[in-house]
Amino acid sequence: MFIKIPGTKEGLPAIEEAIFAGIPINVTLLFSRDQYLAAAEAFLRGVERRIDAGLKPAVGSVASVFISRWDAAVTGKVPDSLRDQLGIAVAKRTYKAYRALLDSRAGSTLSMRGCVLNGSCGPALEPRIPKHPTSSTSRPRCATHNKHNA
Repeated sequence: MFIKIPGTKEGLPAIEEAIFAGIPINVTLLFSRDQYLAAAEAFLRGVERRIDAGLKPAVGSVASVFISRWDAAVTGKVPDSLRDQLGIAVAKRTYKAYRALLDSRAGSTLSMRGCVLNGSCGPALEPRIPKHPTSSTSRPRCATHNKHNA
């Protein structure tokens, strides 16, 4: 079971505290790369605090990046060649930011402490398109595990 926490400015402290407490979370209401990165940083702070407290770093989480809202906002306002492309562009930008985060100081620091970020944390590139009811909102999964317990 995952507890939903909004990925808003007000939700960031709750993300950090929940991860520190070992509570699995689903970060919702993420609409941009910047929001995703802020939520990821809160997640990492919670994991770092767990490590500092001698706790296992493994806490499940999901970050739900809502990319379809971008396409819905520009429906009828862009040429057909750009239809259903804005959400994908936002998802790609968010995924690149996730990859950069893995290679950053935070990823290096956690790795040195025996923690590895799960490679499936990046956003999937599946916008929910109204005419395609089988498509779904992107749900990147973020998790950590201890190298010694893997």
